[in-house]
Parts: sequence; structure tokens; C-alpha cells
Amino acid sequence: MTTLFIRNPKTAGSSIVTRLKDHGAWEAGYGKSFRLADVKKRLGNEHCIILPGGMRHHITKRLGLEALAACWVVSAMRNPYARVISGWAHCIKKGWLAASSTPREAMKITAARHPHIWHHVGRQQWRSMCQGPGKPIVDQVLVFEWLQHDFDLLCDHLGYERSTLPTLNQSEHKPWRSYYTDDPGLRKLVENKMREDFKLLPYRWDLDGPTGRIRGANTPCPKDCT
Repeated sequence: MTTLFIRNPKTAGSSIVTRLKDHGAWEAGYGKSFRLADVKKRLGNEHCIILPGGMRHHITKRLGLEALAACWVVSAMRNPYARVISGWAHCIKKGWLAASSTPREAMKITAARHPHIWHHVGRQQWRSMCQGPGKPIVDQVLVFEWLQHDFDLLCDHLGYERSTLPTLNQSEHKPWRSYYTDDPGLRKLVENKMREDFKLLPYRWDLDGPTGRIRGANTPCPKDCT
């Protein structure tokens, strides 16, 4: 069975992909270099295929749910409140946003105006994990807050030797809650913009990590998850 790992922006994708490729996983291209025909040819032959999260809808429509059902589909998730801040800081680091910009300003940028900023800040995580809102296609979701634990379980599933994930692509910022304290209206904005994520992902404002797993992803939680 082929494992499909679908990337999700700002959920430690670079760290996960680096280790998967160390074990021989094949990564499909991005944008114009992506060829669905190449993915189809490799299904059933590759032990692990890495797919770009931005192509999820295109892939699931053209590949078909039947083909996906024959694969072990994996993605990753992160606390939406924290992910917005991380994505905003990443966009500043890349030069897409001015250093003086705010998370609120980044949240209001649409895909049409600046797709890279939207992809890392405003894009909801369910788009990499579901056929539509509330319709997960994933068999396993790696939780950012339990990342090493969950990656170890993925390695066990793939028959890979367990290895420590590297820390890659980090952006500097203050503790995420401080930005919501500085801008009291930001929390409501994020909750409204990420409405479907908050329905799907078991996160609460008062906890950094999730309260459990999403429906359909039955991977055991760490003993110290609460």
C-alpha cells in the first residue's frame, strides 16, 4: 500500500519531508512541474509519495476517491491560532510582508491578491485533509504539538527506522497568545476565517495542543497529551 503524505503549510512540513526523503520517499513537483500522470504511475509502486497541499483538491478530483481509498493518506495539523502567527512571521521572513505588518492585515489578504501569503496564513487546514468541509480523507494526521511521537508512529507504519525530526524553516515571533492580547479583535477574526478548521480540528483557546484526534484518524494519542 502506498502512503500519501499531503503537506499542510506551517505544520512542520519541511522537517517531515526531509526525513521521509531520507528514507526514499518520492516527492511530486509543485505548480507547473506537478504531473498527475506521474503520481498515478507510482501508486502501488512507491512506499511513500509526498504531495503538495495546495494541489489536494485537484488531486482528489482527478485521481478519484477509489484510488485514495487504496492508499494510506496522511497529513498534519496545528493549533489554528498559533499557525496564523507562524504563517504571518514566515511571510515577513520571505519578504512577502513588511516587517511592520500585523497578523490582522495578513489575515485579510485574499488568494487573488497574494496567493503565497494566503497559502501560509489564510488558507484553512481542512483543505489538505478533506474532500470537502467535514469530509476527511485522511487515515492519519500528525499533530504538530505531538510531532515526534506521531512521526515515530508513521515511521512504524512505513517500516522506517525511527529518527529525530530536524527543526527547519522556523520564523521568529513572540509567544502566539501575546499577539491576540495586543489585538483583542484578532481572535474573533481568526475564528471566523478558520470556521471550518475549528469544526474539524479539536483545538480550544485555553490549550496549546488538541483534545484528541480528528474523526477518521485513529492513531493513539501520547500518554501525556492532556
